[in-house]
Amino acid sequence: MSLLMKHFEKQLDPKVLEIWKDELDQYLTDDELAEAGRQLILTFEQRYRGHFPTFKQLFDTINGSKESKAVQEWQSVVLAASHGDESKLAYISTRGRVALHAIGGLRVVAMAEDYKRVQLEKSFITVYCQSVDKDAKTLPPSVSQPPTVRSEEEFAPVPEHIKQQMEQLKIKLSMNGNGKH
Repeated sequence: MSLLMKHFEKQLDPKVLEIWKDELDQYLTDDELAEAGRQLILTFEQRYRGHFPTFKQLFDTINGSKESKAVQEWQSVVLAASHGDESKLAYISTRGRVALHAIGGLRVVAMAEDYKRVQLEKSFITVYCQSVDKDAKTLPPSVSQPPTVRSEEEFAPVPEHIKQQMEQLKIKLSMNGNGKH
């Protein structure tokens, strides 16, 4: 934040900084915040110099990066599912593991038909972009164990904000299916 304040020639009140910090901590890691700040400094139009970016601008800057990472990690998931080899998920991020768990796991992806796989991809990306590291508590103790059939009672509950995002995605998908835009 101090780098952004210096670059945009704007000094924020400590109470305002605390509000930003509380809000940002819910959505971004320190590394993601640093990357978003770097991207804003590189891309924010010169005519806005002296105007500090809004929370939405900062958040949207990093969400674009999150979405690209989610797409890359989805490709790893599809590859692992098509080969039935969980070891191909060795380098997937915590967010990727949370998103994979939220959509039902590798086995669900492997068994999905093309149409269903597209829906799973959209859900994976949505969950990936909205999850935070603390959501990793929803993961099973070991994701390296072979997939087993589990009852719904064995899964940790999906975080509330992810449920809301999933519901919004379902509504958008149902509207698109009826020809509405």
